[in-house]
Amino acid sequence: MRSNVPAFAPGGPTVTVSASSTNSIAKFNPQKSCPHVRIYNAGSGLVFVVFNDTTQAVSSTGIGVPIASGVTEVLGCNTQLAAGIICASGITATVYLTPGEGI
Repeated sequence: MRSNVPAFAPGGPTVTVSASSTNSIAKFNPQKSCPHVRIYNAGSGLVFVVFNDTTQAVSSTGIGVPIASGVTEVLGCNTQLAAGIICASGITATVYLTPGEGI
């Protein structure tokens, strides 16, 4: 990673996803090439996030990156344009994804 990358520079609009135990797909449309995505889990429990370049579903919890309730993470997405998000049974979450660059 370049040493002059800012803490986080948004590169497109934030996408809001209502996640549950049924797979949710988040398609984000960066305005430029964005190697990172800032993710905020505003829900009541753990969510799992998988980046991909299609509308690939997350088939079960435990696949992907776990993000705890109330936590913000910045993850590399290798310029992927979609994410699959899922929660455990009985859990719901509002998840915000913002494409950008930096950590």
